[in-house]
Amino acid sequence: ASELEKLRDVHLYKQLVDLVQKSMIMWRSMLDCHLKQHYIINNMQLDDVFSPIATTEYNIKNTLQLESEVNIWRRNLESLVHTQKEYVFAIHRWLCLHVIEIECSSKRAPSSPQKMSSPPVYALCKTWLSAVNQITGNSAVNALKTFSNSIHELKVHQTEELRQHKRLDHLRKDLEKKELALYDLLQEFKDVFAG
Repeated sequence: ASELEKLRDVHLYKQLVDLVQKSMIMWRSMLDCHLKQHYIINNMQLDDVFSPIATTEYNIKNTLQLESEVNIWRRNLESLVHTQKEYVFAIHRWLCLHVIEIECSSKRAPSSPQKMSSPPVYALCKTWLSAVNQITGNSAVNALKTFSNSIHELKVHQTEELRQHKRLDHLRKDLEKKELALYDLLQEFKDVFAG
């Protein structure tokens, strides 16, 4: 039992502390990256840079690709948050099964003073689980869903605009043909009365 406790309280604890620290670094790095992106987006002056251009199939293809990538991003974020929660919960459950004297499995009073204190790995895991459970990801996921919906609406508008452009081109060509036919008819009419 003491060898298992040593593995749990020394080796597992060190590895979990390292994992928690690296997770925090990852989340901070993502936050920094997103804050920089947010700053850049807020400071963009698109109205001054771009003049409106007609929508092309290429624009629609790029919009579809952007929509797809945002949806993949959203699903990956949901999966990351879910996986981290499940991982920490699994460790916590394992500790509850193997550290009987702590508060997980029952409210019974410990039978000896030695069993009253929880191992540091359990305290770390409990704190980590509490922190991970506070992460809902809902605001980020909802923002990505809203963004994806906006991109989808843009695609719908682009498709309609392209359809209208094609119809306009068809009508323009039809008008040109009719103008040419009318011009030819007028020429014939002039020739008949002139000659």
